[in-house]
Amino acid sequence: MKKKHLLGLLLYAAICLGLILGVIGCRRDHSETTPTTSDNQSFGNLNPNEEKKIVLSDPLTDGTTKATAISGGEFTSEGYHFTSHEGYLIYDTDIRGNFEVEFDTKGLSSDEWYHAPDDQSTLLIMQDAPLGTDWVQWEDIPNCLFQLYKLTKYPGGELSENGLKVKGGCNGGASWFETTSYTGGTFVGPHPLEWDPSKTYHWQVNVKDGNVEVYRGEVTTTQDGTTEVSNNTLLMFGYGFYPGDPMRFFFGGTGSIIGRLTPDNATYSNILITQD
Repeated sequence: MKKKHLLGLLLYAAICLGLILGVIGCRRDHSETTPTTSDNQSFGNLNPNEEKKIVLSDPLTDGTTKATAISGGEFTSEGYHFTSHEGYLIYDTDIRGNFEVEFDTKGLSSDEWYHAPDDQSTLLIMQDAPLGTDWVQWEDIPNCLFQLYKLTKYPGGELSENGLKVKGGCNGGASWFETTSYTGGTFVGPHPLEWDPSKTYHWQVNVKDGNVEVYRGEVTTTQDGTTEVSNNTLLMFGYGFYPGDPMRFFFGGTGSIIGRLTPDNATYSNILITQD
């Protein structure tokens, strides 16, 4: 009886030990295979592996464009090169709600002298208002506007030289934001910004649920001849831009009095607009 009792205890202990090891093993396997996410991801990159729907893709490097209107420049192998300060690329779309805009620029230089009457040149303007809308009175207009400007050099404006200005809002100013690189606030990038005409800068503007983020990186060529974006930096964020009508995109200039000026020697390429 004692031997049987002892054997029973040993068998029971072995079973318990096996169960414990099994649980530990399951927990270890689970921890090794469960994916983790970074707490530092921005709202624009919450789903980095999520496939985006391409709404518009326009390389501008093959002598053609999908722009609705185009003026003041010439096609080159690097993209569309503006030869006039009143040049522009305009795209009319059916895009509403959330979207992402990407594009490349080359030739942008520091200490760009202002061209009257503006102390700024247009990199990108987005709006869901009709063409020719007078944005001087934009706070009285029931539409949405976003402006991305390169700040130029002008007398008395030394603080803003080589900086960046971002402004956006909707519904007569019911929601809006405005920030510049030299005043800080929601502009978290450096000031002054580097403007090297030999570099190709990659711009990304994310619009999601009223939030806007603006990034800038550098396009570099790898040893195998492919290109990649490096030093991608968040420059600013804002809230209050939630377009509900079809979007219109202006690259370089607007073709109108307001915000019409194109940066000196700018070449645009690889315009891409996507949605989830």
